[in-house]
Amino acid sequence: AYARHFRVTGKSTSLLMLETEEDYQRYGIVPARDAEFVRERPAAEVVARGLAARPSDPRAAFLDELERLRDAPGIELRLDPRLEVLLPALPIDMFQAPDSTRALPAHLGSDLSQQLAAQLRGGAPDFRLVNLEAVSHARAHGAADAVRVLSSLIEAKPGDTRVAVDVAYSALAWGEPALAASALEPSARALLGRAHLAHAYALGLAAQGRDVEAIVYFEAAQQRLGAYVEGVEARELLALDYRRFLETLASGDGPLRVFAERRAAETSYSSYQGAALVVALQWTTPGTDVDLMITGPDGATCDYRGCAISGARMGLDATEGYGPEGFALHDAAPGEYRISTRYFSGARHRDDEAARALVTIYRDVGGPRAAVERHALTLERVGALADVATVNISPTSAPSETAAAGGETALEVVR
Repeated sequence: AYARHFRVTGKSTSLLMLETEEDYQRYGIVPARDAEFVRERPAAEVVARGLAARPSDPRAAFLDELERLRDAPGIELRLDPRLEVLLPALPIDMFQAPDSTRALPAHLGSDLSQQLAAQLRGGAPDFRLVNLEAVSHARAHGAADAVRVLSSLIEAKPGDTRVAVDVAYSALAWGEPALAASALEPSARALLGRAHLAHAYALGLAAQGRDVEAIVYFEAAQQRLGAYVEGVEARELLALDYRRFLETLASGDGPLRVFAERRAAETSYSSYQGAALVVALQWTTPGTDVDLMITGPDGATCDYRGCAISGARMGLDATEGYGPEGFALHDAAPGEYRISTRYFSGARHRDDEAARALVTIYRDVGGPRAAVERHALTLERVGALADVATVNISPTSAPSETAAAGGETALEVVR
């Protein structure tokens, strides 16, 4: 009753209890009046009050939050000194979140399968079933509508970062990074402690036009990688996205142009510069090992055990969760290169725990035909092997092509 009275949702409700019946009466909490209480307080009014309570100076609020994050345990955010000097001078409107409202088609409850409809009514939708429905919507109505279907999982478990990341990975794979940011936003602060999550959120913020926040989260991802991954190659792998973003800012005439120019010049990805193909793998389950494997046109393979593909190398092999793992192919022979992942080991005593992975494919790195695409997949248990995509490397005069497993680009692969 206490949780319903104060509109607290999710697993947190079990922690919200008063000591005695008299306490409930003292606060005017009467379980029998729950429906009346909710009816008297329309959701629109609650939302309006929340919007009215937003800081009148979003720039000051943003700077205050950055100051708190300096000493936050597990985060200890440190920004480039040049950025710290620049932030207070930026226009206030650069700190205001843009309207992210999307016009999507309406659907009837009868459009859903009976099994999924029953699960949604019960508040416990199954990921596999929701995902199948989302894939169907992606084909029929577009990626944004598919992400809306997946958001049912977040509604069923509000505050569960793992679920939000699952949805965000699908949004990234379907070419909807802005919606990935929307899925992750309620957990934004917690994301700073994990490089792969901060990086995913930064991609979405960049797509939403929230350039200042995107820079902060890209920088946080670089910083956190340095804390738990040896060497610079992991940072260079994630820097492929960050530098593309900085170069976009540097090509404009906005207030961040000079900073972006200088930071882009310093943000190196020399290990991958000029590669015909780079593949990055990250995943969400801690203490687990998901491996990347590439098979070349002649059947030669490249994985953590060794690389027999000419001109290729497996630069990173993360074994304790999250990644990244990275593959690079220079001087590529023409032909088809198959990208696969294998769930090598799970957390102790949790071999049946599914691993959620994001595979990013970069082509012609730093070149005139540079392109990026992402694929999300679920590996159900240890030992699971999934083909992600096949990249066709053409002769220099022609662009390469990519086909997702199953023949459709950027669609979910579940094994």
